[in-house]
Amino acid sequence: MSTLGRGIRGTRGDVPFVASTTARQAFDLRTGRCLDDASVSVPSYAVRVVDGVVHVGPRTSP
Repeated sequence: MSTLGRGIRGTRGDVPFVASTTARQAFDLRTGRCLDDASVSVPSYAVRVVDGVVHVGPRTSP
């Protein structure tokens, strides 16, 4: 199970992030890039909400 799924959400400046509870790394929710280690990233996807339904689009490149 991914620790990001149970991660801590917050912001650093204007950057929304989720932090891993075990690895102690924060990831930008918009890009998937790690805010603490430039060599690490996680997949991110284009998302929009239409009439209360979440639409997940293609994977974005970090």
